[in-house]
Formats: sequence, C-alpha cells, structure tokens
Amino acid sequence: MKKKFSVKYLLLLIVAIFIAASVFLPVPYFIQRPGSTVPLAELVTVNGQEDDAPGSYSLTSVGVYQGTALRLLQAKFDPFSEIISEEEMFGGATSEEYNQMQEYFMTSSQNSAIEQALKLADKPYHFEFKGVYVMHIDPASDFIDKLAVGDTVVEVDGKQFESSQEFMDYVQNKKVGDTVMIKFLRNGSENKASGQLIELPSNQKAGIGISLVDHTAISSDEKIEFHVENIGGPSAGLMFTLQIYDQL
Repeated sequence: MKKKFSVKYLLLLIVAIFIAASVFLPVPYFIQRPGSTVPLAELVTVNGQEDDAPGSYSLTSVGVYQGTALRLLQAKFDPFSEIISEEEMFGGATSEEYNQMQEYFMTSSQNSAIEQALKLADKPYHFEFKGVYVMHIDPASDFIDKLAVGDTVVEVDGKQFESSQEFMDYVQNKKVGDTVMIKFLRNGSENKASGQLIELPSNQKAGIGISLVDHTAISSDEKIEFHVENIGGPSAGLMFTLQIYDQL
C-alpha cells in the first residue's frame, strides 16, 4: 500500500513539474501577434497641450512574447500568431543589444517625425550630431570588450566630427595596426578606450570594426514629448508626424 502511494505521489510530482515547465520555462522561440491599438494623443504631446481636435490618429503595435511550450502550442493553432526562432529575432545579437537597437530605432523614428512635422509647419529647428552610435562590433575588433552596442563614440584621438562620414574618413586614412584613443558615452557616462585598427573586410581599409549610424538630436522652440516606454522599433514615424503636425 505504501509503495503504491509512493508511486502515485511520484507520478503526480512528475506531471506537476511537466506542467510548470510547459507554462514557465522559456524556449529559444518567440511569438509575434497583433498588439494593442493606442490613440497617439496618449503618446505624443505638443507644447504641453491636450489634443482636443476632432478625430484621432492611432498606433497599432506588434506584440512579441517569449515562447514557452504552452504558448507555442497555442500559437500553432492561432492564425494571427507567428512563431520565430531566437536567431531570426535577434540576428545573432544578445537580447540586451537587440533592445538597445530597438530603442535607437524608436528614437530615430521620433526625430524624423519631429523634423518632418516642423518642416511642414514651417517651424525652425536644429539637428545636432552627437556622435557615432554603435550598432554592432566585429568579433575581430580590438574594441570587442571595450565598446558595447548602444555606446556613442564622440571623439577619436581628441578629434570631434560633424557626421559619421567624417568619422569614417578620419579613421580610414590611418593604417591597419595604428592605435587610436576613443571617447564614448555609455548610459550618460563618459569613457575612454584605446586599441588597434583592423582591416575592414568590406573595403580592406583601416577601421575600428563597428557598424555605425549617426546619433543625432533635434531641437526647436516647440516642446514635443513622447510617452512610448514600452514600444520600440522604427515604426510609427508617419503617424507621429501627422499627430505632431496636427497640433502645431
């Protein structure tokens, strides 16, 4: 009797562990499905005023969820869900790097929307080049353990630049193996690092070994604020533009 009870208890424990694992244990897959539709009046404010104009613009998001065995099973039979692998999702980047890139894309989308809206409204504005935004680091780079995705390089050898093209021209005029000192910002803190230039496989010229884009900021007399803490990526630029322009 005692043996039967022990076997029964063990089976129940195994079933409980299996159910818990299927519900909570993450697997290397993600699920994409339509997210919420949010009125842009809740996400964008211009000069601190409420949007009281007739009609409204909305943003439709895409929800991304970490997969579990149970979620994958549900998604398999949901025509509105798509299962994607971790490799497809991150493209070889870490989750932290991916989130940094999504944050950059959203900021870039906002800046472009502000620029277009101000231009359409014939309002003055100014673009400031803040440095070179690091999007990827070549594993062969001497800076692989010194820079991180999301850093902004602001100086090389004490020299500042007006664009990423100026930055690349300066570095590529040096020789492979030359040592450079860079200054970069990470989470608002200033840092320095030195390293040797490598040969870039794309053009056989000298380089730090990073993929980069311009890190810019836009300023104007109009106070335009975004409240999109849980939304990332390059989308919504057109809708942001319309919402801002409508309030100017």
